[in-house]
Amino acid sequence: LQGDLQTPSTWNGTLKLQLSQVAIEAQNIAGFNLPALAISEGIADLSVVNGKTSIKTFRLGKPGNAADDLNAALTGDIQLGRQLPASTLNLKAKFRFSEKVKTALPLLDMILQSGKLADGDYSWQISGPLSAPMPTPLKN
Repeated sequence: LQGDLQTPSTWNGTLKLQLSQVAIEAQNIAGFNLPALAISEGIADLSVVNGKTSIKTFRLGKPGNAADDLNAALTGDIQLGRQLPASTLNLKAKFRFSEKVKTALPLLDMILQSGKLADGDYSWQISGPLSAPMPTPLKN
């Protein structure tokens, strides 16, 4: 990554990341008890040109692997601002949770219901500033 690290809009470069056997311990966030999470793999391949970040690949979990507690894919781009919170999002997210997660967080499905697809996945458009993203359900 090149550019002034204090000014994201000047960044140029690439980010490639591969994860395997990710384990997140059980924890309490904002009063919600999250179970321990297991994710078999993660892949991120991003390019940044003059502060515009293009997501070539961003995936958590292996497609079809029922043992993953989260399976997610993200596409789109982010126009980085002079400060990171001012960056503009243009993303599509598609994700699925394991039964363990849905049982531990029964309100999750109710909150995300408007973006639920026939196959049980959730699909959302995420746009606007990073400091206040606007999620919109997608029925694709």
